Amino acid sequence: MRTKDEGKINRIYQATVDLVMQVGIAGATIPKIAKKAGMASGTLYIYFENKEDLLRQLYLHLKSEMVSVTFGALDKSAPFKLQMFQLWKELLAMAVEKYPERIFLEQYKISPFYDEQVMEASIGWVKQAEDFLEEGKNQLLVKDIQKDLVYSMMYGFLNELAVQHRRGLFHLNDHRIGDSFGLLWDAIKA
Repeated sequence: MRTKDEGKINRIYQATVDLVMQVGIAGATIPKIAKKAGMASGTLYIYFENKEDLLRQLYLHLKSEMVSVTFGALDKSAPFKLQMFQLWKELLAMAVEKYPERIFLEQYKISPFYDEQVMEASIGWVKQAEDFLEEGKNQLLVKDIQKDLVYSMMYGFLNELAVQHRRGLFHLNDHRIGDSFGLLWDAIKA
């Protein structure tokens, strides 16, 4: 069996992200993705069964990368609030620096392609975030509220800040990052 070329997979992923940013998930067809990646459509089928498989694998890849970077940067010996601030800064940096990838993740999550199989594959990442928030609750630092409310508020706020930064409405400097965290913390602190 032939080994898969990681370089080609990364080119396919990047072409898909770029194309979704331009034309949306529905407009990103296998022939368009292949053309943008600089390869024949048939080459994509060596790596992915179909568009659905490509989108699923890309989503899982990006989500895994995001969780690894954000939670991997945490100093577990720091106080919880400081860890939360570190997490917020990492999430904001990623939302700005990897804006097209973030758009892909958001579009995928609301598309018909997001299914039970993807949700099941995401359980480990969700558990990591849940455990983190649970630690804050155990320390009586975070309100004992439903986690989905915290996630919705956090990620909605995060996405809006990234969009406004991207559009040039303001710059996410240290002061604005601190202020945004202050608002976030005020919303979730016990």
